[in-house]
Amino acid sequence: MTPRAPLKVKFVVALIMTVGSIVLGATTSRAQSPSPASLMTDYAPLTTITTLPSGQSVAVVEGLATGLGSGGCQARTAAQVEATTIRLMGYGIPVIDEITPQGGPQSGGMYNCDPNIKHWESLVASITDYVKTHTSVTIFPYYWYGIMLDEEDGFWITGNVKDFEDLNEYTQHLMAHTYGVAWFYTEDFASLGSWNQAQYNDIVHNDGYSIPAPEIYNDNMASLANGEQSKYNDSVLVTWDCHASDTQPGYNSGAYATSRINGPPYIAPNDQSLSNEFTGEHQC
Repeated sequence: MTPRAPLKVKFVVALIMTVGSIVLGATTSRAQSPSPASLMTDYAPLTTITTLPSGQSVAVVEGLATGLGSGGCQARTAAQVEATTIRLMGYGIPVIDEITPQGGPQSGGMYNCDPNIKHWESLVASITDYVKTHTSVTIFPYYWYGIMLDEEDGFWITGNVKDFEDLNEYTQHLMAHTYGVAWFYTEDFASLGSWNQAQYNDIVHNDGYSIPAPEIYNDNMASLANGEQSKYNDSVLVTWDCHASDTQPGYNSGAYATSRINGPPYIAPNDQSLSNEFTGEHQC
């Protein structure tokens, strides 16, 4: 996989998927039903927005490496993510905080960051604790939706499945002991021939019970996402990339990418701002 530029804007759509037959091929018909209706949107730390544009429902604060490592890994810091999260929630905007564990590069990862998975666990805990202790009890349980982990085979040394499993299991335990609607999301990508179905399932579901947010950029990822969902009937957030150069032809369309995944849309946590609204994810 060719890494995407770290400053791209990303939008998000969440989908609940039901068990269905999985027949891969160009002529297979799949579609979210009903169609996803709103977007989660990535924002860089220190964004100055005070409201979300029409059609957007959640702000994903994109921390990338969030300061772990040197060089480009320092471009965005945990302090920036935390301050932005608290400010946005103060305006009544639901927030997910996203980090990208990078210990590579193994096959062209963006940066050489921190290869110690325990340090990434500490980062997740630090952000969670800071946001919880610096936000009122009338805001935190309703507007902090939790942590999103962008886990990719090319961003970690040897695409180490065990490290991602450990991180997800740790994050699950942390979210289970965090009050409110917070949970964690796995925005994963596997190059063709890297993670098999069983490994993908272990990362996304068996070791963490995350809300999957797969990057549906090609047939391989559509196959892995549908395979995991059909086995566990998970709620799934679909991530798609509108830059054709980064994706298999056709998958640069959000409508096409979501049509490759079975089931009706995921409904975001029932709170004051998102009651019964749909969400989903795509990159631009």
